[in-house]
Amino acid sequence: ILAQSDLLTNAFGVLRSILFFIITIFILVSIHEFGHFIAGRIFGMRVPVFSVGMGRRLFGFNKKTGLTMGELSPESEAALEDNTDYRLSLLPIGGYARIEGMIDETQDEALPAEIQPWEFRAKSWWKRSIVICAGVIMNTLLALAIFSGHHYSIGEDVRLTTTVGYVSLGSLSERQGVKAQDRVLAVDGVPVANWEEVERETLMKHVGRDQAITFERNGQRFTLNYTTAKITSPDELVKAIGLDPVGYLPP
Repeated sequence: ILAQSDLLTNAFGVLRSILFFIITIFILVSIHEFGHFIAGRIFGMRVPVFSVGMGRRLFGFNKKTGLTMGELSPESEAALEDNTDYRLSLLPIGGYARIEGMIDETQDEALPAEIQPWEFRAKSWWKRSIVICAGVIMNTLLALAIFSGHHYSIGEDVRLTTTVGYVSLGSLSERQGVKAQDRVLAVDGVPVANWEEVERETLMKHVGRDQAITFERNGQRFTLNYTTAKITSPDELVKAIGLDPVGYLPP
């Protein structure tokens, strides 16, 4: 029974990974193709089809025929002119933007000899270059949006305290009488509001320098001078000062 359960769990994990992979590819390719689509439209190119998904058309909308189910007839597609058929297709493995005058994997016929002004091939080289690069640009913007959203939703891991939770044995702080529950107020007169600021002031700004740290104990302030000018390594400075915030579990 346990072996069957493990097998089902592994199979479920594989299927879930495949599903997430398909969804990721679906989003990335759709956004990529949207970049080609929007750039083409900006430069006056006709884009008769913008499809989310590949293969058979399930349903779609355009200004000529409205909302329709199934495939469009060749006559309806030919009558689109400067309109786009926005469609959802059967296979969720990406999407495509069909730009007139541009040979890609969605076309199986040769281009007519006469070049029309709304075609991709009729535009200047720099416009064609932007249309080609627009897909990658959209994927880059998507990545930036995802990382920015993650950063602002999760935020920075900041220990919102300046209260000492542990004083290392034999450290400078222990020798000077610092105790757990003392609160760090400032380093060389610079106020600190969280433990990251304590570390930034003591480590980043005072490596190789003496420093004075102001504490508060039972409502009383006191300042201790730390002789750390000969310590030039941040790791050694951390060890020498020997302070950790509340919530820290000493080794």
